[in-house]
Amino acid sequence: MTESTRLGTETRDELEALTVLTLRYLDGECSAEETKQLKGTLAASNSYGERFVEICRIRGELYEIYSSRRAALQGTQTRDSAKQADAPVDIPHVDPCADTVMRDLSPEDTAHPAPKTSV
Repeated sequence: MTESTRLGTETRDELEALTVLTLRYLDGECSAEETKQLKGTLAASNSYGERFVEICRIRGELYEIYSSRRAALQGTQTRDSAKQADAPVDIPHVDPCADTVMRDLSPEDTAHPAPKTSV
């Protein structure tokens, strides 16, 4: 089953265009005309509405997953200031396991199988 069959009669190019427009809208980069176009598209097709909701959910999950990395970047150069300066953003390495709490193992944490007896 192809993606366009699953979602309706929309082609892959149409879904990609909707995805790009939705992401621009969520980033606040759409013009008034693009916003009007997006609203009209969503009103005209239920499957486009479903795709819009899916994109919003995925974007929200990504923001949540990378919240610690974004917090680490708050004191450094932002994406907007990098665009203005035409300089690449310097992203420092952030340990993905930094929030993990390690504790000493206790005997209760380890499975102790009964010793094998030789017959």
